[in-house]
Amino acid sequence: RTFSLLHQFFYKKKNGGRLFLLLLGIAASAVALSFTRVAKAAINLQYRVTRFGIWKFNQNGKLVLRVRIRFTNITNTALHLNKVDLSAYINSVYTTNQDGSVKVQNQGDFLASLSVDELFVIEPNTSTEQDFFIEIKWEDLGKLLLFNVVDIINFIRNNNFRQMANALMQKPILIDGDVKAENMKFHITQVVQVSDDSNNN
Repeated sequence: RTFSLLHQFFYKKKNGGRLFLLLLGIAASAVALSFTRVAKAAINLQYRVTRFGIWKFNQNGKLVLRVRIRFTNITNTALHLNKVDLSAYINSVYTTNQDGSVKVQNQGDFLASLSVDELFVIEPNTSTEQDFFIEIKWEDLGKLLLFNVVDIINFIRNNNFRQMANALMQKPILIDGDVKAENMKFHITQVVQVSDDSNNN
């Protein structure tokens, strides 16, 4: 009788273990399938800088630029955008390929950077545009644009930044950095032109 009880105990334990492993396997498969679906959706995420414009001429002695990025999710899976980490350069040396991609020979002079964490969800089969803002000191910008010190001082003293702004708008801007969605990192390299968005459109 003792042997029979022990046999039943180990038999139940063995079957219970098998059931646990089976459920664990099903759960692991579901997680893997979900991860694969999300990863595939993230890989298909489309993103592009659609606006790089002068937003405010003088905010605490700084120029405020607006960077607008369009994100397009062409899949049926919602995507979490985790991070945008971009840098802007002027006086860059690059070539544009036939497919529109940019090959950089020299990044040029660093202008500004944008780094934002924990952003938002891009819903399935939708496009959304998001605005980000960066600041540049006028004296730093004046030096990059090769204005002399006296002119820069006079511009700032007279609160007249139009000449420096016009010079900036003549310069192509190289955008280089990364976008992270679902903790997967995707590189972006793009050349944009500075626009005058000071009417806040």
